Amino acid sequence: AGGKEASCVVTVRSIIAVEAIELNQASLTLEIGETASLTATVNPSDAADKSVSWSSSDSAVASVNNGKVTAVAHGTATITASAGGKEASCSVTVNPGVVDRIKAALMKIYDAMDGPNWAVAEKWDLSKDLNDWEGIRYKNDELFIQFNGQFGLKGEFPDCFGDLTSCVLFWVQNEPGVSGVLPPSFNSLKNLKRLVVSFTSMSSLPDVFGGLPLEDVSINGNSCMTGDLPESLGSSDGYLKEPYRAWFGTVSPG
Repeated sequence: AGGKEASCVVTVRSIIAVEAIELNQASLTLEIGETASLTATVNPSDAADKSVSWSSSDSAVASVNNGKVTAVAHGTATITASAGGKEASCSVTVNPGVVDRIKAALMKIYDAMDGPNWAVAEKWDLSKDLNDWEGIRYKNDELFIQFNGQFGLKGEFPDCFGDLTSCVLFWVQNEPGVSGVLPPSFNSLKNLKRLVVSFTSMSSLPDVFGGLPLEDVSINGNSCMTGDLPESLGSSDGYLKEPYRAWFGTVSPG
């Protein structure tokens, strides 16, 4: 206008699309209650829209919130990150927590040793707190197992001790229905400090005690038990050796 002009330079840039999205983990293994963080990287770095959305194939097993994965229940789930039409996924395996593994192992004892007919059967309930189970205490990551004559156990202990490694006390006394021998997995009790096997019908003691940090041992009154004490427990005269202070016993001659 009036011989004057004004201009504007317009630059048209192409929209840079997302080419790929990557996660820092392709798989995760968690225990119930544990969490882990996933980080998503969107390429190229100058993509127009780098916003990421997250989803879980089964939020009842593993949930996700902005990359934070929470293990909810035993099972598997797939966590997916999406950006610009591209996806990346992470497979999540959720294992039972320590307490759930302990309960499962104890229930193997229940099932193998006539649990439904125990005098205290109703107190062994998966839905209850472990410390409400008769004869069981779990505190500060230490497990105490005490079968003290009030149960009515029948049969042999199953080979289930691999998931009871936090056990510091194993006590079975005045349970004449207990027979057989302690299974090989008893050697998994790497925290076991005190062992009592008294007045049962167990037949012998296999040497499953090597390397266990035992401090107190009592083995007596087992009328069906024959043979020698295991070398890791017994002395040449058939008595429990040191350092099992004041806890002595013998195995009947074979």
